[in-house]
This record gives sequence, structure tokens and C-alpha cells, in this order.
Amino acid sequence: MNNHKTYAVNIQWDIDMRYIMETIDNFSDEYASKLFKTDKATYANLSLEEKQKLVENFIKTESNPLEKLLTLPSRVEIPEDVEKDDISDWLTDYYEASHGGFELITE
Repeated sequence: MNNHKTYAVNIQWDIDMRYIMETIDNFSDEYASKLFKTDKATYANLSLEEKQKLVENFIKTESNPLEKLLTLPSRVEIPEDVEKDDISDWLTDYYEASHGGFELITE
């Protein structure tokens, strides 16, 4: 019996800024202000361009920013029934997002 699990790690999600901005547009001002570490009133009054700059800075400075913004993980346990050659397609289908690659590890 094999007790080892396979993980996709360092997943490079292929997400553009338009997709990110559409997603954060659905965040409440309260949630977004906590995420971006600003006060609610300031965030609520930001222009779209200012919000985009805030997001760009967040992506540059935070660890796992897409996981925090879009719930896209940087590490995923691969189900046992997914064949190695099918992992890429499984990730894309399961998370409904394209990726530019990943590494596989077994633990």
C-alpha cells in the first residue's frame, strides 16, 4: 500500500489583471480594506486606477497573493485517481483557471 501523496507545488497561475479586478470588485469594502491593509473609507473612495495600483503592489509584496485574492493555491494535493499526464488538465478544470506550469513532489 502506497501512503505517499502527490502535490502540485509552485503553481504559476496564468491570471490577467482584468480577471483580478473583476474578482475584487465583488469584495465588500470592509473585506478589501482588511486585505489591502487600508481603512474602509479610503478604500471605498479609490478610483479604479488607484485600486489597480493597490492590487499590483499587493501582488509584488505579499506571499501567495493569488491565493489570498482569488483562492488559487500555490500547493495542491492531487487526487489518487488522476494520472500524471492528466494533472495539468485536472488543475485547470478543478480551479477554472489556466496555469503556466507547476512542480510535482511526492511526500
